Amino acid sequence: MKGKARENLEVGLRLLEEGFVDAAANRLYYAVFQAAAYALGRGGRLPSESRGSAAVWDHRIIGDRIALLRGEPDDGRLFRELRSLRERADYQEGPVDRRELERRKRDVERFVRGVTE
Repeated sequence: MKGKARENLEVGLRLLEEGFVDAAANRLYYAVFQAAAYALGRGGRLPSESRGSAAVWDHRIIGDRIALLRGEPDDGRLFRELRSLRERADYQEGPVDRRELERRKRDVERFVRGVTE
Protein backbone atom coordinates (compact mmCIF):
# COMPACT_ATOMS: atom_id res chain seq x y z
CA MET A 1 0.00 0.00 0.00
CA LYS A 2 2.90 2.36 0.68
CA GLY A 3 3.94 2.37 -2.98
CA LYS A 4 0.36 2.77 -4.19
CA ALA A 5 -0.22 5.70 -1.83
CA ARG A 6 2.89 7.51 -3.03
CA GLU A 7 2.12 6.80 -6.68
CA ASN A 8 -1.43 8.09 -6.33
CA LEU A 9 -0.12 11.20 -4.59
CA GLU A 10 2.25 11.95 -7.46
CA VAL A 11 -0.35 11.18 -10.13
CA GLY A 12 -2.98 13.24 -8.33
CA LEU A 13 -0.68 16.24 -8.07
CA ARG A 14 0.22 16.01 -11.77
CA LEU A 15 -3.42 15.69 -12.78
CA LEU A 16 -4.32 18.74 -10.71
CA GLU A 17 -1.43 20.70 -12.20
CA GLU A 18 -2.64 19.84 -15.70
CA GLY A 19 -6.26 20.77 -14.94
CA PHE A 20 -7.79 17.29 -14.63
CA VAL A 21 -9.47 18.22 -11.37
CA ASP A 22 -12.01 15.41 -11.03
CA ALA A 23 -9.40 12.75 -11.72
CA ALA A 24 -7.03 14.50 -9.29
CA ALA A 25 -9.69 14.47 -6.56
CA ASN A 26 -10.06 10.73 -7.02
CA ARG A 27 -6.32 9.99 -6.91
CA LEU A 28 -5.57 12.31 -3.97
CA TYR A 29 -8.35 10.73 -1.93
CA TYR A 30 -7.01 7.26 -2.64
CA ALA A 31 -3.47 8.38 -1.79
CA VAL A 32 -4.68 9.31 1.69
CA PHE A 33 -6.82 6.17 2.00
CA GLN A 34 -3.97 3.87 1.01
CA ALA A 35 -1.41 5.70 3.15
CA ALA A 36 -3.72 5.37 6.16
CA ALA A 37 -4.29 1.65 5.48
CA TYR A 38 -0.54 1.14 5.23
CA ALA A 39 0.22 3.04 8.43
CA LEU A 40 -2.54 1.37 10.42
CA GLY A 41 -1.33 -2.06 9.34
CA ARG A 42 2.29 -1.17 10.05
CA GLY A 43 1.20 -0.09 13.51
CA GLY A 44 -0.28 -3.53 14.14
CA ARG A 45 -3.91 -2.54 13.78
CA LEU A 46 -6.42 -4.77 12.02
CA PRO A 47 -9.67 -3.88 10.24
CA SER A 48 -11.49 -6.32 12.52
CA GLU A 49 -10.75 -4.07 15.52
CA SER A 50 -13.41 -1.71 14.18
CA ARG A 51 -15.80 -4.30 12.84
CA GLY A 52 -15.41 -7.86 13.99
CA SER A 53 -16.01 -9.37 10.57
CA ALA A 54 -13.93 -6.89 8.55
CA ALA A 55 -11.04 -8.51 6.71
CA VAL A 56 -9.94 -5.48 4.70
CA TRP A 57 -9.76 -1.75 5.28
CA ASP A 58 -12.84 0.04 4.01
CA HIS A 59 -13.68 3.73 3.77
CA ARG A 60 -15.68 3.84 7.01
CA ILE A 61 -13.03 2.05 9.05
CA ILE A 62 -10.25 4.28 7.73
CA GLY A 63 -12.39 7.35 8.45
CA ASP A 64 -12.95 6.15 12.02
CA ARG A 65 -9.26 5.42 12.64
CA ILE A 66 -7.28 7.97 10.62
CA ALA A 67 -6.93 10.54 13.42
CA LEU A 68 -5.10 7.92 15.53
CA LEU A 69 -2.14 7.83 13.16
CA ARG A 70 -0.59 11.20 13.89
CA GLY A 71 -2.82 12.19 16.78
CA GLU A 72 -4.25 15.05 14.72
CA PRO A 73 -8.05 15.42 14.65
CA ASP A 74 -7.68 17.48 11.47
CA ASP A 75 -6.69 14.29 9.64
CA GLY A 76 -10.24 13.03 10.11
CA ARG A 77 -11.61 16.27 8.69
CA LEU A 78 -9.21 16.08 5.73
CA PHE A 79 -10.28 12.51 5.00
CA ARG A 80 -14.00 13.40 5.12
CA GLU A 81 -13.51 16.43 2.87
CA LEU A 82 -11.46 14.46 0.34
CA ARG A 83 -14.02 11.67 0.32
CA SER A 84 -16.77 14.19 -0.36
CA LEU A 85 -14.75 15.72 -3.22
CA ARG A 86 -14.01 12.28 -4.66
CA GLU A 87 -17.68 11.28 -4.53
CA ARG A 88 -18.64 14.55 -6.22
CA ALA A 89 -15.96 14.00 -8.89
CA ASP A 90 -16.95 10.38 -9.52
CA TYR A 91 -20.74 10.47 -9.22
CA GLN A 92 -22.09 13.96 -9.82
CA GLU A 93 -22.54 15.79 -13.08
CA GLY A 94 -20.66 19.00 -12.30
CA PRO A 95 -16.90 19.22 -11.74
CA VAL A 96 -15.09 19.67 -8.45
CA ASP A 97 -13.99 23.24 -7.82
CA ARG A 98 -10.25 23.35 -8.42
CA ARG A 99 -9.75 25.84 -5.57
CA GLU A 100 -11.27 23.39 -3.08
CA LEU A 101 -8.76 20.73 -4.03
CA GLU A 102 -5.85 23.17 -4.21
CA ARG A 103 -6.56 24.24 -0.60
CA ARG A 104 -6.10 20.64 0.56
CA LYS A 105 -3.08 19.76 -1.57
CA ARG A 106 -0.41 20.53 1.04
CA ASP A 107 -2.28 18.66 3.77
CA VAL A 108 -2.57 15.62 1.51
CA GLU A 109 1.15 15.74 0.74
CA ARG A 110 2.09 16.10 4.41
CA PHE A 111 -0.18 13.26 5.48
CA VAL A 112 0.88 10.78 2.80
CA ARG A 113 4.59 11.52 3.09
CA GLY A 114 4.38 11.61 6.88
CA VAL A 115 2.73 8.24 7.44
CA THR A 116 4.61 6.41 4.68
CA GLU A 117 8.15 7.40 5.75
